[in-house]
Amino acid sequence: MKKGISAISGVTSPTVGEKYTYHISEWYPNTPISEREQAKVTWELFKKRSDGRFTTTHIKKKGDSSFTFGESSVGETYRLEGYLYQPEGGGLIITPKASKIPKICKVGLNYVDDSKGSVFSFTEKLRAKAHCINMFNKEVLFTLWEDDAKGSGHNTTNQLIDTKKAKVDLYGDAEVDFMLTKALMKKAMEGETDIRELEFYVTVEYYKTKKHTTSNVEIKNPSPTENKKPSQPTAIKKAKGSPAEHKPRSKKEEKGVFRSISETLDEIWDWAETQGTAQRDKPHTIEIPEGKSPAVIGKTKVERASSRGTDCGERYCIKKGDKSELIREINIRLAGFGGNVPTDEFTERTEKMIKQFQRDYMKVPETGKVCGNVLRAIDDFQNKYTIHFEDTKCKCGKCTGFGDQANKGKYTKSKHIEAYNKYEYPGIHRSLLWALKSVMFYTTNTEKELNYTVKCIFSGYRCRFDNLINNRSSTNHMGKALDIHFNKNGKRTQKIKDLEEIREKIFNKYLGAKWDWKPNQDNIFNLESTEKGAKTWVHYDVREFDSKYLKNEYFAKDLMTFNGDKLINIANRLGLSKICNCLNALKTFEVNNSVIKKRKKNNFTIEDAEKTLKIIYDKYGKEIAQIVEKMYRWECSHFTSGQYVNCGAPGMEVSNNATPPNYGWDGSLYKNHPEFTPIGLWESYENPGKSGQGGNDQVTDKKKKYIMFPSVEAGMMYVAEFLKRHNKNAGRWHSLTDKKRQENYIKDINTTVPRITNKFK
Repeated sequence: MKKGISAISGVTSPTVGEKYTYHISEWYPNTPISEREQAKVTWELFKKRSDGRFTTTHIKKKGDSSFTFGESSVGETYRLEGYLYQPEGGGLIITPKASKIPKICKVGLNYVDDSKGSVFSFTEKLRAKAHCINMFNKEVLFTLWEDDAKGSGHNTTNQLIDTKKAKVDLYGDAEVDFMLTKALMKKAMEGETDIRELEFYVTVEYYKTKKHTTSNVEIKNPSPTENKKPSQPTAIKKAKGSPAEHKPRSKKEEKGVFRSISETLDEIWDWAETQGTAQRDKPHTIEIPEGKSPAVIGKTKVERASSRGTDCGERYCIKKGDKSELIREINIRLAGFGGNVPTDEFTERTEKMIKQFQRDYMKVPETGKVCGNVLRAIDDFQNKYTIHFEDTKCKCGKCTGFGDQANKGKYTKSKHIEAYNKYEYPGIHRSLLWALKSVMFYTTNTEKELNYTVKCIFSGYRCRFDNLINNRSSTNHMGKALDIHFNKNGKRTQKIKDLEEIREKIFNKYLGAKWDWKPNQDNIFNLESTEKGAKTWVHYDVREFDSKYLKNEYFAKDLMTFNGDKLINIANRLGLSKICNCLNALKTFEVNNSVIKKRKKNNFTIEDAEKTLKIIYDKYGKEIAQIVEKMYRWECSHFTSGQYVNCGAPGMEVSNNATPPNYGWDGSLYKNHPEFTPIGLWESYENPGKSGQGGNDQVTDKKKKYIMFPSVEAGMMYVAEFLKRHNKNAGRWHSLTDKKRQENYIKDINTTVPRITNKFK
């Protein structure tokens, strides 16, 4: 018989920015009276995702049923559950609605590490944060002023400490930093030298029209001020129909502090205020470089861009006419946002591409210029969409996956054009794969109502041997083309009308692709139409790119080459640190992530190990590469065991009750490289190994579970990072704490010879 909460009630279309309380309306009859307490109830919010499922937002509160929805929750659907034991899948469906009235909801005080504060040191910064509704890009005025309890004896204008302005960002937030040492300076000028404590207010105001002064108040007079009888404060005019009309006067207005800012203040629309204390003897808070935003419904917990004076006013932004290798990388990585070629010039196409990315992905005003936030958003875009690079490899079984660069300068016909070029390019063109990420974005976000998703890369590279086996002569797939299968409503579609719709409403509309290599379709993505043969898949290619955009350097054979370094790192290496620090308080909205499922089961071979060990060797050096190879040889029977063939890893057992994707292991690699995230588990009875010889006892009564990686590269990268973290101590792989077992394991793996790595120079 069920126990707990049977039904809850409350507002199902809440207005953003307002606080709502939800209630228990019914208990299951078998719930004991002693357990029917509000304090014992957990309230958890779930969000509807693109596939129709509700998953947790991780906003969960016990005993508190009040919720405030942020601006970016508009258009989303949530489910609120109240329960005693665990969620049951019921609850209220909630669809927040926008507020039409600009409003300052609250202002809070924080330390420089972004934790909430109330008592501060005179030697530290005070961070004031205002949360607003329907005020994007509006300017608000922050005033820090002393709450002088003694009243008489001080001129009211001396109550002011500092003022600053800030614009409201996309999430309704505005923030500034105040230096509390200014309060000490002010007191010193008034003749006070032994100041132990000061009470202050921070008031934030929004005026109907911009009438306040644009410069901050500076304390210039070092001499004590003359005592004057305080004048009577004058009331500020309140705008008609404004929130301020229904509020009492602020403490700031009561004290008349506003008159020291400007004599031209106009009608106030709204205000908020909070109080704090500064103490001489309190230790100051250690500042961190960048903070984290607190969880607010509808707001993704992502790294915040600074809004405290790091906007360069577009002085350092990259724009049309500029030229650099960073621009070339941007042109490659955003090729799927309108289409582009890998040039190092910031062209008109680049500007249009940036605007499309800002509009569709970042959800910010279109400038067509590249600032630090754009670089960070592109890096974020890279991490959100995962491609199984193994599926791009040739299936012939004879080449290493990407031909052998044969037939350079040779053509299948007398006409020397790219359509007949027999050259086997060294990998897949990077622009193709980055464009596929944009297809994943558009199908799961902007055009999610079409219900299409990328199923898999059906055909990538095809070398001359594969052509011979399949009686083909086309050379498009020698690094220049991909064939993609698509799902509709979760199942693969082979319907011509569906594929035609995908070509038109995704590839043509957003990638700028056109059909069938017609005249004047140079330097764009081209599609193969149904009439030409692409009946159950979508084919797109870079065949019509000029030869200068088909250089070997634009092709990739592995994930690391395809992804490249973070754009922020590239910019810093090129001496463009000012653009990296240029943050204009804008953040990317939450978007639906997407992963292309692997086309086939793993069947890793020693060739996969050879290729990946070279990558490890180049990235981590000879010693780590040798240890990785020896561990794999010892654990995986020289790359022949079931663990290796199916998992690509040396026996990574799953801890009891461990959950994906980490399964009890360290998960930091997957945060930086989502493409290496495990794809599942593989079960098998384990071999005796060193059972009874100083090793773990063999489990014989049940199968063990092992982590499956999408590639040998992912598995070896994990081991290499493990060795890097533990000072190359391979023994920790066998035992975390037992030194004897660690020593025995190192002796064992050293009996193997790293033949592959020893060949590298």
